[in-house]
Amino acid sequence: MRDHSRTPVNLENLLTKALMHLLQSDEALPIRAYGTCLTSAIEEHSSNTKIPMEMIAPIALAAMASAAQNLYNVQRPGMAPSPISLNVILIAGSGEGKDASASPLLRPFHDFEQRTADAAREAKVELVVARRLWEMQRKAVEAKYRGKLGNRRIADRAERELRKLYLAHPSSAAIPKLLFNDATPLAVKQSLCLRWPSALLYSMEASSFFKGGLMRDMAFWNDLWGGAPLHLDRANDKERISVAAPRMSMILGIQPGMLERFMLRRGQEAEDSGLVNRFLWASPPPSSGYRWIDDSETKKKHLAAYARRCTQLLEDGAQLTEGVDDQRIPLTLSARAQIIFRDAFNVAQQVMLEGPYSQVSGFAAKLTEQAARVAAVLHVADGLDGPIANETFVRAIQIVRWHARQYLRLVSPENVHERRVQDAEKMRRRLQHLKMAGQPLVSLKDLQFLFLEDGWKSLRIERALSALTESGQVVAHPIGRTVRYCLLDRSTMAYGPEIS
Repeated sequence: MRDHSRTPVNLENLLTKALMHLLQSDEALPIRAYGTCLTSAIEEHSSNTKIPMEMIAPIALAAMASAAQNLYNVQRPGMAPSPISLNVILIAGSGEGKDASASPLLRPFHDFEQRTADAAREAKVELVVARRLWEMQRKAVEAKYRGKLGNRRIADRAERELRKLYLAHPSSAAIPKLLFNDATPLAVKQSLCLRWPSALLYSMEASSFFKGGLMRDMAFWNDLWGGAPLHLDRANDKERISVAAPRMSMILGIQPGMLERFMLRRGQEAEDSGLVNRFLWASPPPSSGYRWIDDSETKKKHLAAYARRCTQLLEDGAQLTEGVDDQRIPLTLSARAQIIFRDAFNVAQQVMLEGPYSQVSGFAAKLTEQAARVAAVLHVADGLDGPIANETFVRAIQIVRWHARQYLRLVSPENVHERRVQDAEKMRRRLQHLKMAGQPLVSLKDLQFLFLEDGWKSLRIERALSALTESGQVVAHPIGRTVRYCLLDRSTMAYGPEIS
């Protein structure tokens, strides 16, 4: 085991590089920041499948977090302990290898579920025998004291024996439910309260999450990210079952069009609720059409090491079935890492006031906590001893910074104008083609049909059309009850504000 807490660090250079250069959306994935176990597995998996590491790395990181989340917390300086759960969302089209990238990385979870289920079935006979013996003991105790409870001392002794007996009542072992794919918030809550306090929500076609029942309760997912208590009220027996500190990580994949429609429809609500701020975002480069099959041998050495580490963490965490924070191991930061954390937190506060984060302050407010969680996962993945080292925390900042830049490029309000400009230009070219083909006037219904294959919804069409009319490139002509639109020639355009 290694401890890097003594590695020297230049705080000024670190913070400048890690947190102030926030607009470089083309920054390469910092693959070396993921540590020995994760980096080797990510590179090997990418080499085998030709899937970009930008797709694989977030999945590997969140999966490792899920394996360790029931066993560890991270202690931030001057703050309450935090879960180490992570949420990641991948924006990629169909055929980009989302499921193929996740399959071997989630195999340890499937195998662990299967082994525990098989063990429970094998123990079923022993459980039946143990319960019959317990029932015989209960009857023997009742017969022993029947008719003698009028004596206070005998009644006290009978109470002690019965209490001891009921505390030893044989119960079936909990069968973990580690993976959810498509479930309602109620089903997730029931599983976390009744079966297992730790889980991973995984879906690489997450349309059901974004437009179905899972998204109806955004506060529920926010609470899970923070490890807030869950309570389940059972109407049939009027019993309340609780789990004090559940853990949930998420790995979601969504196609760009679906994300666009969701952000147009409920993006403001998701941002206001804080849900989007709790995800690490990534938009991997397209690889469909470039993943050629060759005769090179599939390598499994590092993926096997990754699987063994996940399995070990799951087995260790299986000893904590009650979801109580006091039973989890608190990972502290080394003295140098604490300095970096505080300075990074203060810098994040500054960039929320000005710069690219000024319009997404809720997202920026979570960055240092995300870095602490990632640092804990990197520490645990490599099996390091002692506090989380400053070198590990620096690497965590590099990873979170990469995701933050992805987020700014994808969904931040600062880029809404750029997307609006791109849509308006695409519409202008279509209108130009129609005009050259002898159809200078189009209605809104014509535009909806024109962009049907592109998947544009009414709101997106109206937004692009509004941009063109505001800039004077398109004029409206009411003809009866229908408004038709005409693209002006650039030489005759009215002077007005240009789209830029």
